[in-house]
Amino acid sequence: MIRSGRQPVQYDSQASVNSDVISASASTHFFSAFGRNKSGATLYLMFFDDALVPINGTAPAWLPVPVPAGSVASIDLTQHAYGAQPAILAPIMTNGLSWAASTTPDTLTVDTSNSMWVTARYG
Repeated sequence: MIRSGRQPVQYDSQASVNSDVISASASTHFFSAFGRNKSGATLYLMFFDDALVPINGTAPAWLPVPVPAGSVASIDLTQHAYGAQPAILAPIMTNGLSWAASTTPDTLTVDTSNSMWVTARYG
């Protein structure tokens, strides 16, 4: 974790899809994300240190976020510290930042139903 003075930018998938690139830029700070699962089964929201959407079998950069059917789940990778002068701490993605909805929890198995709507903050 590092202290980031960057202002967050918002990404939104604009519809239910199964994966996308949030940022293709190196040194992307990842702050937080929300995912809405519109399918009838639990999906796993995965994030990758990659400027491309990875292939099936790829392990995510963090523990996958389970999103039960018809639910919303979130991940927040920020911390506020330093009293009255809060600093945002966020991991730096070396290669970029992408996400995918997976039907399996350990490695990526892309959901083919296009059922996840994702909003993320990065900088």
